[in-house]
Amino acid sequence: MMGIKSFTCATCLLEFGCMTAIHNCPSCKKSFEYHPSDFHRKITCGQPECEKKTFGFYMYHCSDRVLKDVKIDVQRIREEQAKTTEQKRRRAESYRRRRGGNEEADTEVTFLMGLANECPRCGISLHDLEDADEIDHLRNCNDEEKIQENKRKKESKQSKTNAKKLRQELQDDVTAKATWEFLGASNENMWMLTDGALEKECKEN
Repeated sequence: MMGIKSFTCATCLLEFGCMTAIHNCPSCKKSFEYHPSDFHRKITCGQPECEKKTFGFYMYHCSDRVLKDVKIDVQRIREEQAKTTEQKRRRAESYRRRRGGNEEADTEVTFLMGLANECPRCGISLHDLEDADEIDHLRNCNDEEKIQENKRKKESKQSKTNAKKLRQELQDDVTAKATWEFLGASNENMWMLTDGALEKECKEN
């Protein structure tokens, strides 16, 4: 709950932390937004029916040996995450340079090469058509209503993807800062901070 570690679901095997997990109010059972800064406070879920119903979070005692093992573990994990983040950043930058920023043209080329089964303009499935029929459809795909509807669907999908990405970035920032503070918040360990966490730290200090 302090953002130091992430965990893996035993059912779906997806990784989650305190910022990407779903937190439910103990009174109304509805979800609420949580931040590690809430851990040592009593809060409300924000729902009108729970305006005066405050709640807190359990804090368990840990022995010195357990804390020592946790520090070693979180430092190792943070080192691996920092390497992975840098690799992803380099691959993304390389992809942007190769693509040249023309995503719409890329989707049409992908469709014509047979690497996609949906028309990049109107979005209908052309899985059962021959290659020549697919190309003919693309040349004559001028139904403005269907094209605009497909555009709205793509924008909605992209918006959800961006929201998930933003939430994951926030989780990474919180985990990085919590780990850095847990290990002593020393200058020599500032490499653990993500760009977002480092920017926030500079503003606060």
